[in-house]
Amino acid sequence: MTAPHATSLPPLEDLAQATCARDFLDAFDGYPHGVVVMDACRRVLYLNRRMEELTGRSRATCLGLPCAQVVRTRLCMHGCTPPQTPGKLINVETDLLAAGRRLLPVRLTGMPLLPDSGAGPFRIEIVEEMASSGDECARCARGFRSPGGSARILGRSAQIEKLLEVLPALARSDAPLFFCGETGVGKDVFAEVAHALSLRSREPFVRVNVSPMPDTLLDVELFGAAEGGLPWVEHELPGAFRKAGGGTVYLAELGDLPLPHQARLLHMLEQGTVTPVGGKAPVSVSCRLLAATNADPELLIRQGRLRVDLAKRLDTFRIVIPPLREREGDVLYLAQRFLEHSAASLRRKIDGFSRDAQTALTQYVFPGNIRELKNIVEYAVMVCQGGQILAEHLPPHLALAATAGRSTEQGHG
Repeated sequence: MTAPHATSLPPLEDLAQATCARDFLDAFDGYPHGVVVMDACRRVLYLNRRMEELTGRSRATCLGLPCAQVVRTRLCMHGCTPPQTPGKLINVETDLLAAGRRLLPVRLTGMPLLPDSGAGPFRIEIVEEMASSGDECARCARGFRSPGGSARILGRSAQIEKLLEVLPALARSDAPLFFCGETGVGKDVFAEVAHALSLRSREPFVRVNVSPMPDTLLDVELFGAAEGGLPWVEHELPGAFRKAGGGTVYLAELGDLPLPHQARLLHMLEQGTVTPVGGKAPVSVSCRLLAATNADPELLIRQGRLRVDLAKRLDTFRIVIPPLREREGDVLYLAQRFLEHSAASLRRKIDGFSRDAQTALTQYVFPGNIRELKNIVEYAVMVCQGGQILAEHLPPHLALAATAGRSTEQGHG
């Protein structure tokens, strides 16, 4: 079978001649990074062996294909690299959709190849993997913002570093993710970043707050309604799972979802279909599910609030986010980050926290976790009139913690 457009391609011999010798191409087979050579229309002329391994395709089957069908990167989704002037180098970091639908962080380097022989022009692109180190994966997770741009994982404790090492790999899977942790630890942020790191990142991220509401309204919110399916439904309503399309649905508090709806959710996961309220036939859906709970899943099961079969289905990838009090070093680190943000927004110059204020922050247990810390810092910035946050600028219950800390130190003095 002839490769598409192969008859209109410049002969490979022209490419070899343009690059002085065929040995020039053969040498690329020993190169540790992927190499692609294409013509002026960005049709593939050559892949080296490493690029064949990365894409899972042979150079023969790729001959003549558009580059975007072979070098499938996040950059390609936004349009190919801009036209280049002769000799100008492109060097960007992006993601490559590799064999097995793995998403690999890569550095893409490209430049025109304009030989003196008059053949061509050609273009060469080098794909260098960046996913070999855990540091790169952690950087990828920490650096990605949510689709709205507001959510970002912050922290440098050992617990958070460990989560950042595994999150990019889990995000690239299509399996459900189950985020567990106390109120305020950042489950929503982790979910949004997981979507941003996934292969579905260009599709919608639909957040559903499973708060107590009438069962019928919850049915419509999740599964949609057919036209006339309810007296007040004048036209078809898609529901969260159809709104997401090929994207992600995030259920913010699974423990609040009634058991009958949990059964329908399990059916959706297993069959890939939902039946709208008033609908006569199931409708296929292709979204991914992320869910979260601020309670212990085993406790929810014992209390009869979580179905065992649904819990087992979600437990394949359970991500437990530790409370702030267990994240050594993160309290002061996050407090400083929140201080910088709040001070900038209020156009105030505040350098940091006094020793007493730091003591109050580190001795407090933060039952509301990161969300509570953020609110405390914003309060302190608003009441502070100087260039440093003092203990007296903190809410009263934290000021008491500072006083208790000083008393303890004096008692040991």
